[in-house]
Amino acid sequence: MTDSSPQQPSTYPSLGPAILLVLALMASQVVLFVASGIIHGDDSLSWFALLMSTVISFGVVISIGLQVGRLTLNEITALKPVHDGLWIPLVVLLAGMTIILSEIDNALRSVWPMPQEMIDSFNQLREMGLAFVFLGVVVAPITEELLFRGLILRGFLRHYSVNKAVLLSALLFALVHLNPWQFTGAFVFGILAGFLYFWTGSLIPCLASHAILNAYGIVVGEFLPPIPGFNAGGLETVEFQPWWFDLMGVVLTVIGLIMLLEHFQIRLGRNGPAGQEQEPELP
Repeated sequence: MTDSSPQQPSTYPSLGPAILLVLALMASQVVLFVASGIIHGDDSLSWFALLMSTVISFGVVISIGLQVGRLTLNEITALKPVHDGLWIPLVVLLAGMTIILSEIDNALRSVWPMPQEMIDSFNQLREMGLAFVFLGVVVAPITEELLFRGLILRGFLRHYSVNKAVLLSALLFALVHLNPWQFTGAFVFGILAGFLYFWTGSLIPCLASHAILNAYGIVVGEFLPPIPGFNAGGLETVEFQPWWFDLMGVVLTVIGLIMLLEHFQIRLGRNGPAGQEQEPELP
């Protein structure tokens, strides 16, 4: 007689296996980067080499996670549609976050200057033009959200409280960037993306938010008038943003956050029967 009971969702990974996945990702990226340098025989960055190393390293690690956790790709993609009312709050919130995180980066670089080698690498990335936009706005959101929200946070939410799961996944996401100058931005965004994933049970707002935030930093600044500390000057010098620009960032962030929380209060709380709150269905 066969067991006809429904199969329980996989709880993989907990913190330990997730750390191993992140270490495997970092190791594979280093190996591929060194191999690319040996093949090209110079110090220049190739957009195609970056694309291949990103896709291969994330692809290998995600595949390992799927095999070990006995998961399918459909289980970690979780592309459930979300309500249209979510997008305006996110666009406003992410615009404010971009300004605030830019100023935090200025403050950090003022006390902990960025090494010249890293400055040169960032400058080379920007010189790639449309290829850099494609890597930052398309490739990075897809690969990173699949691993850190689709796979890792999915497992964490089955082991830990929501707050602990989101914070741990955001911390791993920040650490994988391998430098302190990107840590704060990655950690803050990781918290936002984690709660979006929990509140909606979908990767769609995580993917979109990641793409929008990177687009604000990579593309939008090119179309704005020069603003000191934001899109004027380079990484070689530290200049703080005008007070009115920082104030605008705070105002946009507060408004966007209020709108976002109000949206989810309406969607998850007020729509419940007899005022009873409804929790989102985990993917």
